[in-house]
Amino acid sequence: MARPSRQCVNTDTNRYNEGRAKVAGRHSKVGGSGKRRTWWPLAAMFIVIAVAAVFAVRWVNDVNDAATGCGQSIELTVDADPGIAPALTEFVETALPETTGDARCVRPEIRAVEPAAVTDDLAVAEGVDGPDVWIPDSTLWLRRAGAITDAVPREGTSIATSPVVLATTEQTAEEAGWPERNPTWTELLGGSGVAGTPDPAGDTSAVFGLLGIEGLAWDTTEKTRAMQALTKRTFAAGDDPFEHLPGGGGDPAVAAFPAAEQAVLQHNGETKAKAGSEDHAASVVAAYPAEKAATWLDYPLVVLEDIASEQHDAGLALLKALQSTAAAKILANHGFRDLDGKLAGPGAADKRARSDVGSPPKTPSAKATNAALQRWATLSAAARMVVALDVSGSMERAVPGTDATRMQIAVATVADALRLLRPNTHLAFWEFSTERDGKLPYKQLAPWQPMLRHVADGLPDKLGKMITGPEGATGLFDTTLAAVKEVQRGWDPAQLNLVLIVTDGKNEYPDGMTKGQAIKQLRKIVDPERPTRVIFVGLGTEVDNEELNDIAEATGGQVHLSPDVKQARELFFTILRNLAPPG
Repeated sequence: MARPSRQCVNTDTNRYNEGRAKVAGRHSKVGGSGKRRTWWPLAAMFIVIAVAAVFAVRWVNDVNDAATGCGQSIELTVDADPGIAPALTEFVETALPETTGDARCVRPEIRAVEPAAVTDDLAVAEGVDGPDVWIPDSTLWLRRAGAITDAVPREGTSIATSPVVLATTEQTAEEAGWPERNPTWTELLGGSGVAGTPDPAGDTSAVFGLLGIEGLAWDTTEKTRAMQALTKRTFAAGDDPFEHLPGGGGDPAVAAFPAAEQAVLQHNGETKAKAGSEDHAASVVAAYPAEKAATWLDYPLVVLEDIASEQHDAGLALLKALQSTAAAKILANHGFRDLDGKLAGPGAADKRARSDVGSPPKTPSAKATNAALQRWATLSAAARMVVALDVSGSMERAVPGTDATRMQIAVATVADALRLLRPNTHLAFWEFSTERDGKLPYKQLAPWQPMLRHVADGLPDKLGKMITGPEGATGLFDTTLAAVKEVQRGWDPAQLNLVLIVTDGKNEYPDGMTKGQAIKQLRKIVDPERPTRVIFVGLGTEVDNEELNDIAEATGGQVHLSPDVKQARELFFTILRNLAPPG
């Protein structure tokens, strides 16, 4: 999954820095020695202005701190889901300055960041400008990030709620009997309507949409058919989903998609404000699932554990301020429900939404969401994998009946296979033999990226030049274990998590682990609820089939053999077909 860029909503400091950069830019435009008398007075004037600006900003901050009774304001970085970030920014700019208590000294910077991006950043940790406070749209993300780092509590304090609905056009809703009655998920997903979805790998509403399907009174075949239909009309999680409705210009065009009710109310409010303008968009109707299948976003606030005590206390003070009446009013005006599920503000008057939808249920369990996402991954063939290529000395051997070596055929075959992977497949490319990266028998040649970006960077065409072999022996066991751990480190329930290893022989690495040690380690780290399978592709007649099968079996994986190396290309296509969605 491509990481979305961060967007700062509260940019007072950034605006000041930009102004300072402009002054510095003028200083840099210095002419030759004959013009020094011309530019020096001007430069001096700008230096004075810059210094004065710095003191002016400090003076204003000191005055503000004095007015609020703060000895010193406390800066706080808050990463919030883009859906709730505008409401938080309004609260910080309008209501927080009037707050009494500890929060009056807090100066939050609200950054609109997708939860998937924060989770990715926390997995990297080093060199990342992380938040002090995090407000994703669901506890689901806290659990996922909490499995990666102890810095993130797995439960937070909800500050707002919003049920997940199917957003659909008024025309489609009218065909289902609206406004006399509300359309149902069964009608929109199982009828003639063309439903689609954001990519569940990065969109919480899409994840809960899959759970909504699981909760329908359908048999397994009907549920699978509905999910399979969605895989064919999936768009990027970062897209504006309303642009994919008819007339919006988005590709693919859909008639319904899962979304937060708040997003629907916000869209309808903006549509009403733009009525009569050229960019006037159609209002949409919210369709609600049956109560037992309902899922809600809960917008939990957590203060990260690995921050300074001053910021930690400031985060708790901000939480208390966000539980105030003033905050509740602003959140309601932005289309959010309160913690009891009550809808107030302008959204309560929107007849395209329902007010009587009950109270928010508990966030679905990790087991339930992972199961739904793994079914999705299987149907959509979305994968996250390490591809490791054997570059040991034996790969230099000629292939009978050709003018090519095993390495040349393997590289060409892998390159062709990479071009056939789905654009949203996340992949890292390794080579292995012995002493590839210091004493390690493996080395990463291409980092984790979606195939869309790998292809744009020319990875399939560069493989032959990136390989540093063939040479050395075969550190197969150590490489396999390391690759499994690497995939597990960023395990994604919305994708098939795989290790694909291409080799022409057997383990030959006296300094490494034995087969028994490798199997013991793999069985120790393999988690049935977080499956990571190893797929071996054996080339030639010197492959130890028993060895590969024993290792693959420990992960629930597979072994595919091509004794005739010339047939490797067909074998790879068979493997990819097995990953492809049915139908």
